[in-house]
Amino acid sequence: MTPAELKQAIREYAETVEIDVPLGEVEIEISKQLKRTAGKAIRKNGQLKMRFAWKAYQAWGWDDEFKGTIRHELIHIWEYDTHGKGSHGPVFKTKARELDAPRHCPSFAHEDAKWFLVCPRCGKKTPRFKKSKVVENPEGYKTRCCREQIRVERA
Repeated sequence: MTPAELKQAIREYAETVEIDVPLGEVEIEISKQLKRTAGKAIRKNGQLKMRFAWKAYQAWGWDDEFKGTIRHELIHIWEYDTHGKGSHGPVFKTKARELDAPRHCPSFAHEDAKWFLVCPRCGKKTPRFKKSKVVENPEGYKTRCCREQIRVERA
């Protein structure tokens, strides 16, 4: 699929999602600049836009993770249109459950990570790209998956 074909497929898929958003007013972009974020919803000067990473599509293909990212970004567009702002808070969480959308989209850029946050119980590895508070001082943080003490590994 080419970027233009992907853009059209996203629009067609978005039209099947049961959410009240003004899709005709939403610009859809395929970005070759987005390296770590699979999707991004933007409201700027009243214009609504969804941007999707070409690299995410290349990593996942047209699968459940990519479609989940579309639903995730549609919820942000709905929040902007309905509430004037977007977040990952309680309103988002409720709508995400309704649409079977991930609250946080999975990473597709593991090869670009400098560190991994590792769960000692289940072994899940979460990539990190910048030296954040949790990377520098993991002692005060627990994993989301198992609520265990985070371990940091260099990539």
